[in-house]
Amino acid sequence: MNTSLSFCFPHEHFGSTPIGHAYTVLRIANKGLIRLKKAICLFGLVIIIGFVAYSESPDSFVRHNHEPDNMYSMIPVVNDLKDVEEVDQAADKDPLAGIIPTLELKLVDTQIESDQIIEKYRQYEVYRGKDNQVLESVALDHYEYLKYDK
Repeated sequence: MNTSLSFCFPHEHFGSTPIGHAYTVLRIANKGLIRLKKAICLFGLVIIIGFVAYSESPDSFVRHNHEPDNMYSMIPVVNDLKDVEEVDQAADKDPLAGIIPTLELKLVDTQIESDQIIEKYRQYEVYRGKDNQVLESVALDHYEYLKYDK
């Protein structure tokens, strides 16, 4: 029997006595209880995530009155059927309709400062026809600069 004042576990102190056996049983039961608590928490978390996922789905019993019935509610409607004639008329009047512009840089200015040459380029939207001829060129407010050493 251990009679010192150092820390010891009760099952070591009491050995194979009924108190030692009771401590061992309680220790095993406590481990099982901790595992059970972890399992209950995990199961509760899965239930909460499942409920939130279902309530946000279109098949949910929770009806969101502010949302439209279609699946793509965040995509804006560009053209309803009632505006078809107006769009067709606008396309007939504009000769550049349907032509995708290309962005090009054109040299605007060249400056020489100390030991550098500075070139200033301006960006343009260039509309080209079928035979690659320039139909229209629109200047934009974007500039780019190149610096060269002499």
